Amino acid sequence: MALPYVERYRLLSLLGSGGMGDVHLAEDTVLQRRVALKLLSRSGATEVDEERSQRFLREARLASALSHPNIAQIFEIGDAGEVSFIAMEYVEGETLRDRVAHGPLGASDVIDIALQLFDALEEAHGKGIMHRDLKSANVMLTSRGRVKVLDFGLAKRVGAEPAGAPTHVNTAEGVIVGTVHYMSPEQSLGRTVDVRSDIFSSGVVMYELLTGRLPFAGGSVAETLYRIVHSQPEPIARLNPRVPPLLERIVMKALDKEVEQRYQHAREVLADLRNVTPTIEATRPRTAAAKRTSKSIDSLAVLPLQATTAAADMDYLADGITESLINALSQIPRLKVLARSTVFRYKASTLDPQAIGQALGVRAVLSGRLQMIGARVLTRVELLDTVDGTNIWGDQFQHASTDVLALEEKLVDAIAEQLRVRLTRDEHRRLRKRHTENAGAYEAYMRGRFQLAKRTDEGFTKAIECFERAIAQDSRYALAYAGQADCYTLLTTARYVDAVAVSVHRAREAAERAIALDSQLAEAHSALGFVRFRVDWDWSGARTSFEKACELNPGHAPAHHRYALLLSALGHHDDAIAEIRQACELDPLSLITRSAYGRVLHFARRYEQALDHFRQAIELDDSFLSAHFDLAMSLAELGRYDEAIAELDRHIDRGGRRSVMLGVLGQVLARAGQHERARSLLGELRQRLADGQATSADPGYVLVGLGELDEAMEMFEQACEKRAGLAVFFKVEPLLDPLRPHPRFAPMLRRLRLE
Repeated sequence: MALPYVERYRLLSLLGSGGMGDVHLAEDTVLQRRVALKLLSRSGATEVDEERSQRFLREARLASALSHPNIAQIFEIGDAGEVSFIAMEYVEGETLRDRVAHGPLGASDVIDIALQLFDALEEAHGKGIMHRDLKSANVMLTSRGRVKVLDFGLAKRVGAEPAGAPTHVNTAEGVIVGTVHYMSPEQSLGRTVDVRSDIFSSGVVMYELLTGRLPFAGGSVAETLYRIVHSQPEPIARLNPRVPPLLERIVMKALDKEVEQRYQHAREVLADLRNVTPTIEATRPRTAAAKRTSKSIDSLAVLPLQATTAAADMDYLADGITESLINALSQIPRLKVLARSTVFRYKASTLDPQAIGQALGVRAVLSGRLQMIGARVLTRVELLDTVDGTNIWGDQFQHASTDVLALEEKLVDAIAEQLRVRLTRDEHRRLRKRHTENAGAYEAYMRGRFQLAKRTDEGFTKAIECFERAIAQDSRYALAYAGQADCYTLLTTARYVDAVAVSVHRAREAAERAIALDSQLAEAHSALGFVRFRVDWDWSGARTSFEKACELNPGHAPAHHRYALLLSALGHHDDAIAEIRQACELDPLSLITRSAYGRVLHFARRYEQALDHFRQAIELDDSFLSAHFDLAMSLAELGRYDEAIAELDRHIDRGGRRSVMLGVLGQVLARAGQHERARSLLGELRQRLADGQATSADPGYVLVGLGELDEAMEMFEQACEKRAGLAVFFKVEPLLDPLRPHPRFAPMLRRLRLE
């Protein structure tokens, strides 16, 4: 017997039934694709029936405005006689309800799911649309791990009307028909709801995934509703000790019964989840860690010291002492000390130190406060065991505001003793080493590091001035010279234009002076290696410098990061990946390091893996343009030109229309067949090149895409002659692959000593 049809849709099987209608698997006989077809039958005999049909179609039209990779798309809304229907994307996979039926999910998996879920909500809420029926049965997980939120057919404009329990629950005889377990308190009381109700329901889903249980389950509808309004759920840690405390706090904040105390927007949940994501792997073995009784410390996070006095310059002082402690303690063998850029992401955090330490995957955290009392500074510090929350050690120190060096020396000695590590005489000497005895020079140096950390042209310029003041007061201050070298090199390379002779000379001179003053200073060797790599194109010398820096201080993340990029540029991909992995372990929340990991994988042609790291950097900070740029390049190499073009278009103006971005965009446009727009960009770049605002490589990228390889070859040869910054990556840059068979390409690489 032939299966029934609804318009052009042939019904194949019943997928499920809900309050608004039945859902069938159907075949679109015109487009020859499978769809999920939601049907609402009606007799038309009552006003209630007609109103129900109108609401069905009205709310479906709202949902059809949504277009997001984590929301099941609505293809068509129609009326076929006695049946209204919605044709939706058919998603293959399993619902989260089916997934959790096998037991709780790992924290890493839950965070990945939650990031996609709340991204979908952010899109819907931004268009003024609520879901109102979020539950684990309404969220699909595909075989590739993609989340798809289903059934926005119940969507309603934010603030449209009260949405009480009767919408979802049939209380006759106490039978649960709808989704009472996922309701927010205000929804269950029949009050007006807004987007925060969806956030509460999503919190219920997260709780369910982490524990395998619902937070407010009762024996009847009435009991469940009472618990939603009046009872607190059992702590997640009691049901699943492996869940990181930071993740539990996020779930419990989403489940707050007071609407004003709950997360107010989906983007707030996303921001907190992204702080957990990069380090979640380190926090998984929570049960095993909890059994440890030894106080032996193998990893440490020095949290940014807090300035409790609103006095001028207290911020730079607190930051400077924090960074100095990190640098000193990172030299202790067998102790992993997380880098500055990772811990400083928690500078304004209100989370307790134990939660931060567990999120970062370290055994101990050092936290402290600085308070100005007259001309003296009171410093309170404590060392906390992140496993059981016990206070390993705490103390306070008073010192003159001009005697910071003495304070740091005392702190380092005390902390090293509490860490219970055995040091050789040479290691102890290096740990207590003073790089200057001049307090004024040290103050200027700390100000310089404060400015350098901003990673802006203005910050680099101010940092150079501070380092010069430090050197003026102590001409043998090696660290100040190393900082100065980094500034000049970064100023030159960050602009992606032809090297400025003065900056190049000063960078090299400062780095060499630092080593002449202190040959055991890792920062100095790292700075010289950076100059040799990005400015001098002295590959062998750069390698020697980076290896020396890593030998002197294995915990110096920038040395591993820079060394990885050098190895990548030379085509030693496996070694490069090993080095950048070590840099990320030391500095897991660094945007620059995370993006560099993606670049190394991109150069190794591991594009899918590269995308993951670029996206992690973007999740940490969406304004980090370099990650968007790199993401677009990997998308292009995967043939996903539309996505790459959209990514570049969306962020190119935010980056000030940098010439290198325009060049890459021009090539991708040409490869996508958009030759007219590509040639328009080529004309703009030729003019910029004539005005000294671009390197010859920038129009060269476009010419490669257009197939004009002879002229492109000339452009890249000019870029090498003028030492354009990105020429160091020509050997491995996929954008140049069409040029590699050109007879002049290999000779160009030989001139660069890359072949």
